[in-house]
Amino acid sequence: MMTSGIRCFAMILRTALRTGTFCVRTGIRNKKPRKVVERNIALLGRWTHYVIAHPDILDNLPDKFELVILPDDDAELRRYNLDLLSTYGSEGRPVVFVRLMASTQADFETMPPTVYVPLPVAA
Repeated sequence: MMTSGIRCFAMILRTALRTGTFCVRTGIRNKKPRKVVERNIALLGRWTHYVIAHPDILDNLPDKFELVILPDDDAELRRYNLDLLSTYGSEGRPVVFVRLMASTQADFETMPPTVYVPLPVAA
């Protein structure tokens, strides 16, 4: 169980790096928010802490997904991360959206992240 959790976590990190969750890509029409890389790294750190404390959440996530972190308290960064997804897509992989508070003052016990895994629509 722990080995599969570590593998899943490594996959989350690789997915985050590949999708631009904290890798700034060029060519986006909107101006890059101030310090977007640092802010997204902080978000990924908060998500990582949550996953380490609650590894069972990995059991509910699809294989080889794209991770999009949407901070509830940072509208500018939330829009930017959605623009990255819109611009670059998910390359056919399922998308997992995570909504959380970017503020380090926010406590996961009172306000845990919300995870959305959209289901494919039957034709």
